[in-house]
This record gives sequence, structure tokens and C-alpha cells, in this order.
Amino acid sequence: MASLCKYATTCPVFTAALGPLPHVGLRYRRAYCRGGWDTCARFVVAEQLGRSGVPAELLPNGDASPHLGSRERLVRLGALLHDSNAVQSFG
Repeated sequence: MASLCKYATTCPVFTAALGPLPHVGLRYRRAYCRGGWDTCARFVVAEQLGRSGVPAELLPNGDASPHLGSRERLVRLGALLHDSNAVQSFG
């Protein structure tokens, strides 16, 4: 059995239904929270910036969810996910 992400209990992707499409949340939980967490965008950001640095709207695949928050900080976050040197400029 795959291990559970260490951030799962405080992550809205794991704890919320993700709006009107709860089956999407189930897919994310299976693909990321219960096994592929090390490839989860939320996990990567939390490891780089700390849990408080993860935008609420960030989905595990790097997209934004309108059901989790605004898209405001995700513009700069894209660079972080593709370039670890961008960590210093994000915040």
C-alpha cells in the first residue's frame, strides 16, 4: 500500500470535495495523496517554500482550481515548478 503524503491532513485537495466535481478530487487523491505525492505541485512548493507558501488554489497537477481560491499567485508559481532557482523570487 502506498504511503500517504505528509501534508494530506491539512491539504484542501485531500480534505475537500473540490466543488461540484467530487470525482475529480478522488482522482487527485488516488494519483497524488496516496502514492504520487512526490510529483504533486502542492508537495513540491511546500517542500521548497514551506506549507504556508502553497497557494490555496494550486492543484496537484499545477493547474488552478476556482473552487480552492483565486489565481492571483499562480502566475509566478509556474516558474517555481519548472525552475528551482525561482524559489528565491517567489513570495
